[in-house]
Amino acid sequence: MEDTALDPRRWQMLPVILTATFMALFDFFVVNVAAPSLERDLHASSSELQLVVGGYAFSYATGLITGGRLGDLFGYRRLFMGGMAGFALASLLCGLAQNPTELIVARLIQGFAGAAMVPQVLSLITNTFTPVERPRALGYFGMTVGAGSVAGQVIGGLLLQADVFNLGWRSIFLVNVPIGAVAIVLAARLLPHTRSEVRPRLDMFGALTVSASLALALIPLVMGQSQGWPAWCWVSLALVPPSLPPCGGSAAWPSPEATPSWTCRSSGAVLSRPAPPSTPPSCASSAASCWASPSCCSPGWA
Repeated sequence: MEDTALDPRRWQMLPVILTATFMALFDFFVVNVAAPSLERDLHASSSELQLVVGGYAFSYATGLITGGRLGDLFGYRRLFMGGMAGFALASLLCGLAQNPTELIVARLIQGFAGAAMVPQVLSLITNTFTPVERPRALGYFGMTVGAGSVAGQVIGGLLLQADVFNLGWRSIFLVNVPIGAVAIVLAARLLPHTRSEVRPRLDMFGALTVSASLALALIPLVMGQSQGWPAWCWVSLALVPPSLPPCGGSAAWPSPEATPSWTCRSSGAVLSRPAPPSTPPSCASSAASCWASPSCCSPGWA
């Protein structure tokens, strides 16, 4: 990458995109601090409180890889700004919730919005910074991950203690609205119009199947104890293994004639092997790689 091709505003862009990482982790941990207030004000049961926390984690985790693919297809800037807008709106809905059901639904939306914006952070870092600058930028990313996790409990406790405008627990969600609005304005000015040169296939069947499988496991595990483990819980858990497609969501394994290839977004190099594997790669290693950096490389089949 030549210096003439570098975005001169890339270091100004970095704190803007890291805001998404901070907000996503902050909102995962902050609810733990507010659980007693939610139980008292909304009369939420223990299973409903678990769904408030687990629902967000469920929608966020199941949407991460799909969010990264959408960024490749439609542009990182567009997905980042759309996800940030959705996250701020969902936070507003959380703050306005009048009962546990409304809060759970809003948290599900919040998780999906987070899954749309967070993968674009690593994509933008990879595509905007030079190989020499990238470790420093990723260092700031790692610091943000730790800060967001800790701040969710510390700042969340301070907001509850301060009881800003007598909002109580609602302030931990409503604080995201002005922050998200400022981030969108700055992103519109600073984020480059970039997208992957590779056009990956969007496996909606696989994404929906994995989401359904996780839901079949999550709901009975959360609600089963409070309801005395009725028959539907065991039926739901029994359906989890057969509902999982091969390798965590691939709708179809490529034909033997296909040649696997990986395109590195930082260099544009295409790496391929002429002898395709007869079985899918390790699901565990693939999932771990995608979780750590869902947008470092794009798989393809020639």
